Amino acid sequence: EDEDDASPQAKAQQEIENKRIQVQVERDRIKEIQAKAEETARAEESLRRRERERKEKELKARRWAEKQERLAKYREAERLHLQKIKEEEDRFRAEEEARRIEEERQKKIAEEEKALRKERKRLEKEEEEKARLAEEQEEREKANKAEDKAARVARKAERARIREDRKSRDELRLKLKEERKIEKVRIKEDERLRVLTLQKEEEERKECEAKEEAESRRIEEAEEAERKRKVEEDEKRIAEEKAREEREREEELKKLQALEEEMKAKEQEIKLLATQASADTKKKEDAEERQKKAEKRVRIAQEILQVERTYVKNLNIIIKKYFFPLCNLANTKSPVLSADKIKGLFSIIEVIHNFNSLLLEGIENRMKRWIADNMSTPLLFGDLFLSMTDHMRCYSTYINNFDNSMSIFNSEKNSNPAFAAFLKKTEADPELKMQDLSSFIVNPIQQLPRYIMLLSDLVRNTPEDHPDHGPLNQACTRMKALTEFVNEQKRGVDTAAAIVDVQRRVRGKCPNLLVQSRKYIKEGPVVFGDAKDMAPGYVFLFTDIMVLAKPLKRSDEFNFKEAIDLVNVSVEDLKDDQVKGIKNAFALKVQDRKIIISTAE
Repeated sequence: EDEDDASPQAKAQQEIENKRIQVQVERDRIKEIQAKAEETARAEESLRRRERERKEKELKARRWAEKQERLAKYREAERLHLQKIKEEEDRFRAEEEARRIEEERQKKIAEEEKALRKERKRLEKEEEEKARLAEEQEEREKANKAEDKAARVARKAERARIREDRKSRDELRLKLKEERKIEKVRIKEDERLRVLTLQKEEEERKECEAKEEAESRRIEEAEEAERKRKVEEDEKRIAEEKAREEREREEELKKLQALEEEMKAKEQEIKLLATQASADTKKKEDAEERQKKAEKRVRIAQEILQVERTYVKNLNIIIKKYFFPLCNLANTKSPVLSADKIKGLFSIIEVIHNFNSLLLEGIENRMKRWIADNMSTPLLFGDLFLSMTDHMRCYSTYINNFDNSMSIFNSEKNSNPAFAAFLKKTEADPELKMQDLSSFIVNPIQQLPRYIMLLSDLVRNTPEDHPDHGPLNQACTRMKALTEFVNEQKRGVDTAAAIVDVQRRVRGKCPNLLVQSRKYIKEGPVVFGDAKDMAPGYVFLFTDIMVLAKPLKRSDEFNFKEAIDLVNVSVEDLKDDQVKGIKNAFALKVQDRKIIISTAE
């Protein structure tokens, strides 16, 4: 009987254990699903974070590029300013260095005296400390003897206490063992009752679900029947409305057809009258528009004549008031400027003056002939400008030399008293109307855009059947091409000048930077090196290479470190703090090396 009673209990216990294992497996599966979901969420968050970081880096890179462009624009002005104050800074540095050396000497003497005083005090303290330690050693020896005796007594008492504790722990262990057995029996009973309760609740839930499903089916069938009835009624009503609307539409259509036939007849009559009126109006408007364009064309031609006269007059002033007198003084014992500086200042101003004088003469002759013919013959300018555009290529030489010209002008004006006095005397001439030499030198730079603007305006106001329309259009096109050629030449000269300036500022074993097809892009301060050794530096970026350098004491000079060929280099974007303390960084992989560059300030 005892075995029969124990068998159901074992089975119940086994079932409970199986249920517990199933619950545990289900919990583990849920935890695994949650872990996967969290991992997916983390991956998505990581992707979003990387995208934000990438956008932030692009924004920072654009801001840095804009900043570097602004720095490049202002650097030239700063360099000129620094040249002026260079001597004063050198003098100040020398005085400052002398003061600093004297202060350091005085400071060193004071520190040596202070160190001697400290050393004496330290020796005195050491002697006192030795005496104190000797006294303390004697006292410790006496105290140790007393402590040894007390320790022996304490150890005996401790051994007795440990024996008592062991006995107490054994009694407590037996008591806890009995309590665990009782707790296990109680837990088994609670688990059996809980299983019975769960089974009862599951049966009640299934019964409720069956009732709800039957009620739901009944309601759905009733709703479906009602819906079919309404659909049939709506279809019947719609069919009746369609038939009625069809009858009304046929009646309306007949009325509209009759009305359209009547309207078409009236429209034909109105169109005939409008065509006659429009033809008359168009003829009148065309005549008025042609007259307006002819008047405007005359005004533009007069403006071209006036602009050319003013321009040639200014060229005459440059040559007669400045160029010839300076050339004459250059051949004396006390020249104001040397021949080379005069050539650099005025470039080919004589050649430009000769060409534009011929152009002005042609324009004046055409205007005089046209007025002599009582304005009855066409006024032609196109062939004049066509014949002169090839000769105007010399403007590229003048424009390319313009920066050098202004540099000579400003330098000599500030450092050459004789030149400054010559300018002051010449500018007092009433013919100059209070203008200085620089305002005259810039005239040829502004002339080509003026020609394009005036010729374009003249083409727009010249009818296509006018004999001057074709030549003017060609002249305007050639003038634009000439301007583009001059600008391209200027960009090439500016690029070469920038590269030469970089070559001048970089000291050491820097290779030759002036190579055909190479273009200067920008420069700026960076931090570069490997992951373990990062240091401040400076970078010069070209289309095919990157030059790394270290700044010297002088602000505009650098010590060459390395030139990196960008053809066989790969770039790796680095996350912020991937290299400790470095942000806004990227790595250049050069063969088996990795150079880290950071643009962070």
